[in-house]
Amino acid sequence: MKKFLKIMIIPLLAIVIGVTIYWFFLNDQSANKEPKIKPPKIINEIKEYGYKLDENQTPYYKSLFEELKTELSKEEIDEQKYAELVAKMFTADFYTLENKVTKNDIGGTIFIYSKYRDNFIAKAKDTIYKYVENNIYGDRTQELPNVKEIEVLTIKPKTYTYPDKTKDSKAYEITLKWSYEVDLGYETETKMTIVHEDNKLVIAEID
Repeated sequence: MKKFLKIMIIPLLAIVIGVTIYWFFLNDQSANKEPKIKPPKIINEIKEYGYKLDENQTPYYKSLFEELKTELSKEEIDEQKYAELVAKMFTADFYTLENKVTKNDIGGTIFIYSKYRDNFIAKAKDTIYKYVENNIYGDRTQELPNVKEIEVLTIKPKTYTYPDKTKDSKAYEITLKWSYEVDLGYETETKMTIVHEDNKLVIAEID
């Protein structure tokens, strides 16, 4: 009888231990997994170019979007003005962290050259977005930057060589400087290269 009980107890213990480990792993995975986030409502768009404006954007970014929409609706688009707006909108979205829900909510990616976008996102997650706290439930107390105003310091023509060795002789090099609603010590100046991709202008380099 004792031998029989030992034979029964051993597999029962194994089952209990297995179930315990499974539930521990499952709960641990659930704790690390972010809840599903409802996409923000799109309130404006420029369909021909794939640009969309969501309701979570700042008033400053929304004003830049309106400028872009006006420029791109013209019969003859001023490409230099377009390039300046791309640079400004990227900066306003990427460096404004206050309206981001999680550290994975990377701003400005629509303006990045598609072949570099994945690497750009990965780098952003490891740098400026790394310490952005979760705000899914709207209870974040962390103070984060909000871009207030952007100034184009210089813009000049540039020839850019794509990864396939073709060249864009009508690219732009733009230097920007910006300020925040509250200065928290984040970056305030950069230089970027704007190039052509299909019917859009995109950012290929950021210094």
